Amino acid sequence: MATSDTAPIKTFVDQLSDDVALLVWQEDSSVQFTVPRNWLPPDLTAGDHLWLSFHLDPASKQTTLENLQQLRQELSAGQDPAQLDFKL
Repeated sequence: MATSDTAPIKTFVDQLSDDVALLVWQEDSSVQFTVPRNWLPPDLTAGDHLWLSFHLDPASKQTTLENLQQLRQELSAGQDPAQLDFKL
């Protein structure tokens, strides 16, 4: 289960296209980012305000680390054991 790491931040929708929305952080308008429209409420319009929050996902991180370990083992099969300590 995800854990909360940050307080929600307030943004507003500056621009909309068919595929993306440009969100602007209300505390600092120089912080802008593009978000796919399908991540957002379907009735979203330009000028709407949104709360965003970010959460760590330890379970997903662990799964990724396990997958990388498996890939490392597959890539190093039959290799010199001294050459097995590498990062992906």
